Amino acid sequence: MPLLDIKIRTTAMKKKNCSLPKIIICHREITILSTIGQDILGMYKLLSLMRFHVVIAGEKIDSEISDIYQTQLTKNMSFNDYDILIYHHHDSWSHGHNILNHFTGSIIVKYHGHIPAYFFESYSYVLENQAEQNVEQIHAMARSLPVNLWLTNSEFTKQELLKQKLCDSKVCVVPLFNKIQVKSRKMLQQGQIKRILFAGDFSPQSGHKNLINIIHEFTKRFDEEIELLLVGPLDPELHGYFAEITRTAHNLKIENNVKFVTNVSSNDLDDFYELADLFLCMSEGESFNLAILRAQSCGLPVITTKNGALSEIMGDLPVWPLPINDHYIFYATLINEVLGNSKYYRTLTQCGINNVSNQFLNHHIERKFVKAIYPVLKEYI
Repeated sequence: MPLLDIKIRTTAMKKKNCSLPKIIICHREITILSTIGQDILGMYKLLSLMRFHVVIAGEKIDSEISDIYQTQLTKNMSFNDYDILIYHHHDSWSHGHNILNHFTGSIIVKYHGHIPAYFFESYSYVLENQAEQNVEQIHAMARSLPVNLWLTNSEFTKQELLKQKLCDSKVCVVPLFNKIQVKSRKMLQQGQIKRILFAGDFSPQSGHKNLINIIHEFTKRFDEEIELLLVGPLDPELHGYFAEITRTAHNLKIENNVKFVTNVSSNDLDDFYELADLFLCMSEGESFNLAILRAQSCGLPVITTKNGALSEIMGDLPVWPLPINDHYIFYATLINEVLGNSKYYRTLTQCGINNVSNQFLNHHIERKFVKAIYPVLKEYI
């Protein structure tokens, strides 16, 4: 159903003093800079525009959110005062499972995927255990909860859910709401040091060792005037992993070519995208990757793999296998070709901008979201 038609109907119901359904959007921790936080705020703003009464609920909520939007802490709430619960699932949360079990209205679950436990087994028992619990909880939810609708960020994650024997018609792909805006891009400047960016968690599934090995091959075969910018948050549980990847750069004698940044604000992150010449991503098992889309929106060419949902995100742009042994040489050569050929560089940047503009700006997400949830909304409007 078109968004305008729903707005007309909800407006008419208000004029007739009809009661519109009350919607609650819930996640354990809601932060303004996180991808899930942005997804929740996108849903909140759209549903509010559609004239529904909407509240955001969580165990912990950033003051930047609670000062502006209607929010409540979950410990203070009576959830059954609401008609529809949109529950965002990413990490295991026992209280969240209790909320779902006792909710009597319609349930929509947005499943944000999971990181397989084996990534953490050499680094953190705590994170390994959490990852195992996360999988167990989603299995239990799929088996026993009367969920009206499941949403996922990608077809890759949808296929994960369908392995739980869910009905295909009850699982819809709706990419993340986001703050991406397409920007103009300066031309590649020849003769200057080239900067390669990866933005993402310092976590084993992010593939930092592959990135470092690729840059090592590049310095050996093509040019030592290159810098790899690794930017992202570091979980205190993963200091061992961080030490391992910094040691990798040291052992390969390219520590001066790799910059590690673990403390970065949103504005600082913008600066890194502006500074970079190319975005390189070797992540594994990704259910979505906003950083790739952000890079494309800034006019950066993106080199990445076909792993997980990355090929979906890249659209018609080329993707390649994960690097194994001599594939480091392949990726180093590919970087050299992109940075050394201004026509190819411009083509990749323009195709990336088109990819974001045609699929992933919020007006596209809004339409997909409304279409997906309409079967649930129509029971109330």
